[in-house]
Amino acid sequence: MTRRPLIYIGNDDGIDARGIHALAEFVADLGDVYVVAPREQQSAKSSAISFGSRLYVERNAGYPAGITAYSAGGTPVDCAKLGFHSLLPRRPDIVLSGINHGSNLGINTLYSGTMGVVVEGCLLGVPSIGFSYTSHDTEAPLEHLRDTVRAITGEVLAHGLPAGVCLNVNIPADTELRGMRVGALCPGYWTEEFIREPDEHGRDSYLLSGTFVNTAPDDPTTDVALCDRGYVAIAPVLVEQTAREAIAPLSERFNR
Repeated sequence: MTRRPLIYIGNDDGIDARGIHALAEFVADLGDVYVVAPREQQSAKSSAISFGSRLYVERNAGYPAGITAYSAGGTPVDCAKLGFHSLLPRRPDIVLSGINHGSNLGINTLYSGTMGVVVEGCLLGVPSIGFSYTSHDTEAPLEHLRDTVRAITGEVLAHGLPAGVCLNVNIPADTELRGMRVGALCPGYWTEEFIREPDEHGRDSYLLSGTFVNTAPDDPTTDVALCDRGYVAIAPVLVEQTAREAIAPLSERFNR
């Protein structure tokens, strides 16, 4: 008898977020689902870990029967490591993260706790996918995302991913979906990142803000451009970050 796939699900919006509940429910019949997620909101934690801190885990009863769920007082990657090495009965067959409330387009992949989970799964050699919905409304309906999530998850379960590659999937909100397209992470940077304002004691404080500057606005193949045109954007992401093409020219300058 073929063994059912073990599906690990994490996120950065926390164990009670509607997005992770929806994701777990969408794929519940595709395998044995285990959720390990932060107890509280942990957005923009990237691949941060709580080195030297005790992590306390609780079984969570707020999920449908057949889904095993835990929450932990740590970062998204803390939860992934706990799941992979302590809580799951065996190595997962696929890692899913999300559904994030808000986009993770372009360079936001570097900051995203949602994608931190995905990168951790990829480092383990497990096919891994991050799902984000471009609406920041935490009460936005998500049921219409079911077919997209299941199609992508089913394809990866059946055929895997190239070694060292994970997927960053962004589903556009407030538009009729035109289909799915594979594209590149949009290049760019954030500017005007802090707002200075006094606190209640008159001391200066700074609130993170910022505007994304798209440095390839005319490129129709970026994930930002694809979402703007109503496509689900699927960006393949490399975890190994060595700039191999730079080794030879830099060796000529620095090797002694």
